[in-house]
Amino acid sequence: MNYPVARKMLLVLLAVLMTSAAAVAAEPVKVLLKGKDDAITGYLREVGQARFILQSEGAFYQFEAQELISVNGRTTPAPEDLGQGRLVTTALYEKVLADGDVEVWTNLDIENTGTAMIEIVDWGAAAWELENGYSCDLRDQFGNSLPVEIIPRADGNYRIEVQLPVPVAPLETVRLNLKTLRRGAAHLTEGGTWRYQYNVDYPEDRFFVRKIELPAGTEVDVPAGWWLHEMDGRLFLHSYFYYPARTRVPQVIEYRLP
Repeated sequence: MNYPVARKMLLVLLAVLMTSAAAVAAEPVKVLLKGKDDAITGYLREVGQARFILQSEGAFYQFEAQELISVNGRTTPAPEDLGQGRLVTTALYEKVLADGDVEVWTNLDIENTGTAMIEIVDWGAAAWELENGYSCDLRDQFGNSLPVEIIPRADGNYRIEVQLPVPVAPLETVRLNLKTLRRGAAHLTEGGTWRYQYNVDYPEDRFFVRKIELPAGTEVDVPAGWWLHEMDGRLFLHSYFYYPARTRVPQVIEYRLP
């Protein structure tokens, strides 16, 4: 594809931002909070002035600076204690169908942390996603339907590229509303249990708000860090998760259909 120079510069800028976000590998830290007898081991990030989030194995915490006693024995977190780089907030509503297909609605908030206007956003898709019927309908926060181009990559996977009708200024955040159908995302095991797995592995820090709707009458094993809610006979699993860049943590839901 032939881009004007400005667009080429923009794509280079995005690549640099994503690379720098993943350059420093996050490490778990030990956090002692007021009201807790023991330190909590997990990933820590400052998300606002004197406001933090902490993801441990199976539990998510939000707290203010005055609740923080120490991080790795220090009263003030060091830069290496905190998640760094761009933080992308992703809200997911996943409707699991009886045949194993999953309809996914995604609200994706992307902040422009650079110095140039953003006209194009893109992300990767694995070959198996397209082979299993990957499809998408994308809109921005203004209701514009966005053109989506699927471009093969040299590694056998694909780049999903989106042209924005309204550019995103520095320090501004764009919200993309994406609907996808993931065919066969849940599969039936030999023991008769269905298994739905979502792999977390991104080039930037991510904060997830997930809501999964299961077929009526489903029996589900509620994993740690999730809670179950029933409304009008419909079952919903909810969770909050923070994952630093390049942290591969599969989230698995196991359930049994009636």
